[in-house]
Amino acid sequence: MKQRSGRQRAFAWFTRAHKERVRSRLESLIKGSSLPELLVAGSSWAIVGGAVRDTLLTKDIATLQMWTLWPDVDIAVEGEGRVEHDLCIEIERRQLTISRNTFGGMRVCGDELGKLDVWCMCLTSGCLSPRQAWSRYLERLDFVQNAVAFVWPQCELVIHSHWENMVRKREVTSLGHAVGPAQLQPIRAMALAVKLGMITESRFRLDQTLQRELAKLVRESDESQSRYVVSYLQDKLSSCRWPADVLDRFLEECVAIVPSKSFVRVTNEVLLKGQDAVCDWDSACYTRTHKRPGTGRARARQGYLWDPQSLRG
Repeated sequence: MKQRSGRQRAFAWFTRAHKERVRSRLESLIKGSSLPELLVAGSSWAIVGGAVRDTLLTKDIATLQMWTLWPDVDIAVEGEGRVEHDLCIEIERRQLTISRNTFGGMRVCGDELGKLDVWCMCLTSGCLSPRQAWSRYLERLDFVQNAVAFVWPQCELVIHSHWENMVRKREVTSLGHAVGPAQLQPIRAMALAVKLGMITESRFRLDQTLQRELAKLVRESDESQSRYVVSYLQDKLSSCRWPADVLDRFLEECVAIVPSKSFVRVTNEVLLKGQDAVCDWDSACYTRTHKRPGTGRARARQGYLWDPQSLRG
């Protein structure tokens, strides 16, 4: 009998039957919500990215509750101009809160729906089928692991052709399109690696492109660029949008990178000070206070950084 590799065994439960269960569960959840009525202005729309990704990577989806599992949901709506205008009118009619999100879409908030990030865009081209149009849209996203969608009203799962392979390889892979400022891409990739690791209980690494981008960021950024990136990371950690494990991973990733002195200085002033962490740069050691959830007890977590004697000027 042919033995399966470790990679195959790790995700042995990820089968065609599992994907069909996910598709069916998402269809049921959406039909039971007010989303179809809210987004009626668009001929087709899809939940994309993290919400679908995390559901696909969850073994037991029987008790899945959409709005409690996902802190926010990304939705792409086919159509611009008139479609967006009609959608705004419907949002206001339902007395939902609407604002602009960080990257230019609409942030919609309501008691039932939670937080929605909605983008209206032109997807169709020529005689493409809905599946082909949404598959082409997924190529415009940031990472392969985010390139998944549940399309309405077709009730189809659309998954990037490399998604399953990259998940099995446990590698966060860039699609070459930055969401937001490009210098934040490796930091967002690192946070994604942590999130995927927490869901699958395995470690995800960054692909070579993202590793090079991170190295360039840490070694070559001037002080203003360093402060922008480190402040972004600090804001995500302080607001609890990202778990504290991202800080540990960030420092760990820097072990093999020789950072600039300005990057070290900004990291010390902005990030470590804001996270109850202390660095002893002489011994390249840091300590962070970590409270165990539900217990109120704190413990110190210690790790080692780069060699401070090798810092660049």
